[in-house]
Amino acid sequence: MPLSRDLPAGGRRRIVGIDLGERRIGVAIGDPAALTASPFATLSRGKTVIDDAAAIAHIAAEQGAGALVVGLPINMDGSEGPQAARTREWAVAVATATGSP
Repeated sequence: MPLSRDLPAGGRRRIVGIDLGERRIGVAIGDPAALTASPFATLSRGKTVIDDAAAIAHIAAEQGAGALVVGLPINMDGSEGPQAARTREWAVAVATATGSP
């Protein structure tokens, strides 16, 4: 799938990579060509998903990011467990709150 499909007009923009944990959120920033990503920050989880979304939206705006990518934790056998379900719910809430694909 081409990266530019869900991104704003005008070409590719940086992507924010997110590794959601129970207490912290790892954040990486992709280069504009979408070839590599580098560690950027480790955030403490907010009290609500809206708090998390605000922190991520700030980083995305500051870095000129056009999309968010959230890592999905799957089991060794490829199945999804409870943490994957929580991550999916969180990702949808953050995408809705930030307006980012």
